[in-house]
Amino acid sequence: MVTGTKNQACEKVCLLCQGELIGEFSAADYALFAAVLVISAGIGVYYVIKEMLASKKATADDVLMGGRDIGIFPIAMSLMASFMSAITVLGTPTEMYNNNTAYWVAGLAIIPTIITVNHVFLPFFHKMNLTSAYEYLEKRFNRATRVCASIIFMLNMLLYMGVVLYAPSLALNSVTGLSLELSIVAIGVVCTFYTALGGLKAVVWSDTFQTFVVMAGLIAVIVQGAIDLGGIGNVWSIAYNGERIKFLDWSGDPTTRHSVWSLIIGSYFGQLTIYAANQTMIQRYLAIKDPKNSQRALYINLPCTIILSTVVCIVGLVSYATYHSCDPFLLGHVRARDQLLPFLVMDKLTFLPGLSGLFVACLFSASLSSISSGLNALAIVILEDICKLIWEYKKYTPGPVYVARLAKILGLVCGAMVIGIAFVSQFLGQTVLQIITNSHNFDICLAPTNI
Repeated sequence: MVTGTKNQACEKVCLLCQGELIGEFSAADYALFAAVLVISAGIGVYYVIKEMLASKKATADDVLMGGRDIGIFPIAMSLMASFMSAITVLGTPTEMYNNNTAYWVAGLAIIPTIITVNHVFLPFFHKMNLTSAYEYLEKRFNRATRVCASIIFMLNMLLYMGVVLYAPSLALNSVTGLSLELSIVAIGVVCTFYTALGGLKAVVWSDTFQTFVVMAGLIAVIVQGAIDLGGIGNVWSIAYNGERIKFLDWSGDPTTRHSVWSLIIGSYFGQLTIYAANQTMIQRYLAIKDPKNSQRALYINLPCTIILSTVVCIVGLVSYATYHSCDPFLLGHVRARDQLLPFLVMDKLTFLPGLSGLFVACLFSASLSSISSGLNALAIVILEDICKLIWEYKKYTPGPVYVARLAKILGLVCGAMVIGIAFVSQFLGQTVLQIITNSHNFDICLAPTNI
């Protein structure tokens, strides 16, 4: 745990010790932040207009599966974006700041995970030509098992997305003073809009755009932080002297916070539940007709995910090096440790208009990508595993246009529920990484989505 007291050194490091706001959003920051939301929503509008102009009405398969003809690159970026969230962007640097770099090793578990999924699970799902991953459970066991698993997935995803929506809203509230409630509603409405109306194609192309925004925001923090501290070498030296550089702990003690065994073995099986059994991921594999192209997309995603995990860890080291002698949390300048990174941004990046806006856009993009993927997956599961089973029981066969419209309505309803859950998340009293990890300890369908 970082320690610190209110002394003269702290006064020089943290301008807030003088009772003044360390930085504030400029017009350029607001413009850049708004542009990300507008572009994301615009992608959804594009696909809505495209659907209206098409001679053939869109079916539920077009809305929820992209017609199964989406390209390799956007799917690869969407797979990465689905894995990434504001919890990753905020939670992982906080872990580096509070403890050490051991958590980075968990990212390496993605290598055996991808290999296993690509050559065992992905060909299997393509062969079955599923829409909902839980259709397999009915074929393997019975309908009751399928429905129970679907309901667990739906509950878990709703809770998960609520926290994912809360995280960037908390950050925006801390760095701009913008109402937490307004932030939650703004991002929730935009995300629900382009997901429900634009379908999977809008989601994957929004994910692709948002992935680049996230990387740009994180790299901006690293570059400016390294410049302020005299180079990345000094960042590493300060972190090393503060005992923050520790990658391999071979301890067999189960109470050890992060051992190689728990990180590699635990993360492998945890990530396997995401990449091999989660509706969000399977939906993307099946959105490409050719299974070999699906495998290529997953392999393209592999180095990108490792790079992301490395970048967010370095951001955490920059945060520690900047405030190692003056902890803003202990000084009472931030209410939660998850606000340390936004605090750093407003302390060091506001000198150049647009940089702090880029970071907030980074947070919101990470959240948008995860929520949009989740909403789309939820709509499929509800439609395929609940609605269609009810229709089958009542011997009712709705038309394709009706089913497509229902799919969009389901997306809107789920989006509204996620916004409501986000309002509750602020009362949980933990870091976002702890909240989401603890919430998955009793879930069989979705493991922690942070590396």
